[in-house]
Amino acid sequence: MSARSRNLQQRRHVAAPEATDMETLRFLNPETAREIAAKVGTPAYVYSEAELTTQAKTALAFPNAYGLTARYAMKSSPNAAILQVLDPRS
Repeated sequence: MSARSRNLQQRRHVAAPEATDMETLRFLNPETAREIAAKVGTPAYVYSEAELTTQAKTALAFPNAYGLTARYAMKSSPNAAILQVLDPRS
């Protein structure tokens, strides 16, 4: 079996995160996660505006060559609310 096949096989057997894993999140606690799930259903994607802003500033401050600028890849998550956080002019 090739290394690639073993890697793919291992990925299939990764267990779902335990409820205790939520305790490591910085902005979401289990109670709030349950409230959100009850309100909007699951799966639900919950984002921290503060974390999005911090990560965007970090990416924009990264040294770059030839005047390149970090851009948000809308294809990965075409969420209007995220776009508004990242570009307040929109």
